[in-house]
Amino acid sequence: MSPRTARTVRRRAAGVAFLLVPAVLVWVSVSVYDKDFSDDATVTVRTGPVGNEMHDNADVKLRGVVIGQV
Repeated sequence: MSPRTARTVRRRAAGVAFLLVPAVLVWVSVSVYDKDFSDDATVTVRTGPVGNEMHDNADVKLRGVVIGQV
């Protein structure tokens, strides 16, 4: 392989890398936002009508740490 074609191949590989890396980062950030990488379990809680403060999409906390949502 001549030096000119080697340089062309390196530049094309760098161009592909410069396109792929941001695309992968965007895909990972969207997947994390959509919670595609987290396992979830459905839990049913039955409470009385008095003092029921569980609103839709409210955070569920255990010792101050968010562990889920309603």
